[in-house]
This record gives sequence, C-alpha cells and structure tokens, in this order.
Amino acid sequence: MSQILVPKFMGIISRSGRPFALGAPVGGGGGGGSPINTVLSSSASGLAVSNNSGSYNGTAGTQKSFGGNIVLGPFSDPGGSGIIVDLHRVYQTQTPISGGIRSEILWDGAAPLTPGVESWLQFCVRIKSGEGFPFSATDDEMLLFQSHTPASGSTQPDLALFMYGQSGNMRWRVAYQTSPPAGDGSTTTEGNPWITPGESIPTADTWCKFIIQHRAGYLAGHNPLINIWRKYSTDADYVQIVTNYTGFNTYNNPSPSYWRKGLYRYTGANWTTSPVGIYYDQNLYYQQGSNLYLSAKACNSGL
Repeated sequence: MSQILVPKFMGIISRSGRPFALGAPVGGGGGGGSPINTVLSSSASGLAVSNNSGSYNGTAGTQKSFGGNIVLGPFSDPGGSGIIVDLHRVYQTQTPISGGIRSEILWDGAAPLTPGVESWLQFCVRIKSGEGFPFSATDDEMLLFQSHTPASGSTQPDLALFMYGQSGNMRWRVAYQTSPPAGDGSTTTEGNPWITPGESIPTADTWCKFIIQHRAGYLAGHNPLINIWRKYSTDADYVQIVTNYTGFNTYNNPSPSYWRKGLYRYTGANWTTSPVGIYYDQNLYYQQGSNLYLSAKACNSGL
C-alpha cells in the first residue's frame, strides 16, 4: 500500500511541537502523514481555563495556575512510560467561564465535525490519585471530553463524555438541532439522547482510552454515524460500547462544531471533592477518512 498524504486538519494535533508519526497507513483507508503542530492561544480560541489567559504549548513555561497550583501543565506519565502528558485540574473556587469551571484545550476550526464527513479520534484519561470523583449521593456531573457548536444560545455538546459522582459512572450523550439558527445566529438543542448506559469510572492511577468513529449529521442525507470503543487498563483490547448509532448528532449551523478536551464542571453542580485532577495524553488523534481504527489504536499505545 502506498503512503497517502494527509490533507490539512488531518493526523495528530500536537501542542508540544514534537513529531508524532503513525508510520505506514493501515486499515485500508488513509493514515500516516505529518502531524499538525499547533500552539493554542486565547486569541485563537485555543484555551478555556478558569482564571487564566494566554497560550499553552505543552511546556512548563506556558502552564496555567490557580492559587499557586497547576490547573493545566505538563507532567511525566505517572504510569512510568516516560511520555509527557497534561494534567487538567479544576477547583471549586475558580471563576466560571461560560457557565462553569473549566480546564479545556479546544480546536476551533482545526478539528471540525463537518456534516457528512467521517473522522476518527483517540484520547486517553487518567484520574489523579487523591483528586478523583468519588461516589457520593450529592456529587453531580462533570464533562471530560466534548464537542461544541460555535453558534450562540443555550446548547448541549454534540457529543460528550459525562462523569457522575452519584452513581460512580460515566456515559456518553449526543445533541443535535435540525433547524437552522435564528436570525440573530442563535440556536437551541432539539434533542440530546444518551447513547451508552452507565459504565464504571476508571480506577485512579490507571489509563482509560477511547476511540471514536464519527460522521456528523443533522439530516438523513449526511448518514450520521457514531461508534465508540473503550479500553480500561484491565482490558486486553478495546471494547466497543457504541455500535452504529445513526441518530442525528450535530447542529445545523454554517460553521461546524469542534472538539474540546479537558474538564468542565458546570456552575450549579454540587462538589464533594476539590480539586478534581485528570491527566490526558498531549496528542489528540484526529483524522478524516474511513477504516482508520488501527491508526487510531496505534496513537498513544505507549501509555
């Protein structure tokens, strides 16, 4: 199979400036190509970190803090791989951004959910010991990963991973709007069904990995599709937890939604633990194309 060059906005989105190559394409549809080395800045809508501004490029010199504590910054993998990962952390006393306390990195424009276009993502999370999300009857939800529409208005994420203290579970939900925005450009959420039952929150100090196959769509003609695989540290391989979900999964908006990685705790949530800290891989795998499961799987295989 010949090497296939990956067009703009495909491949690994990296903030560290270090090359990350998957090698020869696998799976029969694309793969390989050069990574996009992106320095995310507030002027480019690259960060949403409470009490902070400016840019972050995956180095200690650009890390973000609150009260002398790091809320976004690089650390060596606690699992001992030697790979540099990012710690995202939120404190109850931080200042909300757009309805909640956040420690998020986002790719507005660089990782679009274009209707009718298939894309693949892979990311990893690892709950920090002593800063997890314990079972509690009063500890409400937070988000670990989501997409976001650029349209104004009261909306839910097109696709999001939620974590719950009340049940000790996590699960995925979609949202969509089939009608175009109002005259002022605003929109609302038409529907937002759950697409997975509750699964156990990963054990602290272990990596949990996800692969997403996503074809955005708010019309039947877009052929919307979502498949999700999850791998706990105790799993021998990835387990498929969403199989061929074909419901609507994005917003009817001139500009497509985009991906955000990190923590979001909405303002009305109850807290029993502060801070909450979760490590993420520094590279978000994002690639448009088909049959890219093996390429996505190869990303962050060292964690």
